[in-house]
Amino acid sequence: MSRFDLVESNIFLSYSSVHSQLYLYRGQEKDKPTKIPCAQACVFQVSIQNRYKLNKKYRKYLAQASSSGNLLEDTGALPQHKLAAEAENADNLQEQRRQMGKRVRYGEIIQLRHVFTNKFVHMWTSQTSQIDKNNMLVLLQEFNAKNAQFRILPQYKVKSEGEVVQIYDQIVFESIKSPGHFLHASSAFQIDHFTVGSEINLGVERSGFTLIRFRKMATQDSALYVRGGSVIRLFHKELEAYMVAEGLFDDEVAEDVHFRIRVMDQHKPRTLSPPTSGNTFWTIEAENNIFNGNCSVYLYIN
Repeated sequence: MSRFDLVESNIFLSYSSVHSQLYLYRGQEKDKPTKIPCAQACVFQVSIQNRYKLNKKYRKYLAQASSSGNLLEDTGALPQHKLAAEAENADNLQEQRRQMGKRVRYGEIIQLRHVFTNKFVHMWTSQTSQIDKNNMLVLLQEFNAKNAQFRILPQYKVKSEGEVVQIYDQIVFESIKSPGHFLHASSAFQIDHFTVGSEINLGVERSGFTLIRFRKMATQDSALYVRGGSVIRLFHKELEAYMVAEGLFDDEVAEDVHFRIRVMDQHKPRTLSPPTSGNTFWTIEAENNIFNGNCSVYLYIN
């Protein structure tokens, strides 16, 4: 497994860019889970350990300047901190590309980036879990930090540190910020009106996760192909209409799928471009496995 393979745990997800907590849906099939908004809500990218100290200084300086109202007094320091943070981000990105294809081994420090929200999995030292009050909160944040670093370890002693991590291995994640604490799934509870699951938190008890590959390592020409998980629009050329569906994931379907005619008007430039409404977007999924993100020939639209 390369560092850039995408993995999901059955079924470990965050389904919203607003609510940043992580949940584990119970009683799911490995290849065709139900009651999830899309496959990418369950997909996490395994990335290398990123540097974060310059970005931390920039966020701290910006927060202090904003709270004290002296943001304009020191106009020279803020751009310097910002440039340093941007340079650190560029170095992290370059290092990620350099490490592409390198095998992940047990004992290495990694970070988990949630594909749907583009945020990292963080543990929170100052706030406890909502379900297990003795455990620490785990949530998604967009920045790098030591709280987002975990050591990948085998769940059982059949494998040891230094061995290559393979698909379908059962693994645990130990926090670097709080050694001896692991990602843990709480007891089952009612997440919402429709779903029973567990909260992901951090505690001394460890929970094992099974790695399932979403797609193989990306290649230079991968952007030329449509993959499972790709988002597209469907346009009817003769009718000049887009196929749409309206509603919310957690509600019953309000109306059937239909075509919406988009009349072009030269006096309204907005109508000359494709619509940006989420109602017009569709996700391509492989028929036999919605977590198959490789290039496929026979696809159906879910």
